[in-house]
Amino acid sequence: MDNEVGLAFLACVSGSLIPAGCLVATGYVSCNVLLAVILIIAAIGFSGITTACWTVNHLDLAPRYAGENIVIITIIIIIKRIKQTNLIHLQSSHSRAS
Repeated sequence: MDNEVGLAFLACVSGSLIPAGCLVATGYVSCNVLLAVILIIAAIGFSGITTACWTVNHLDLAPRYAGENIVIITIIIIIKRIKQTNLIHLQSSHSRAS
């Protein structure tokens, strides 16, 4: 196994399992708001480890254009999230009007 592939696999696994464990543990916290907030913040923080998974794909597929590919995909994701927010707002305003 190539060293980069092993590190990417480790990042994918740890970036998925650690946040999952934190979120499951949050469900078992009884009335301790501070601990619940700390666990949710840890889950969000550790989920950033998965970035190493998909950036390696860009470097493997097109090393010369990896930066441009990441920028284009990031722009598409941002536009999608803005549209999702607008759609959720429209749906919630329709449910309040009914």
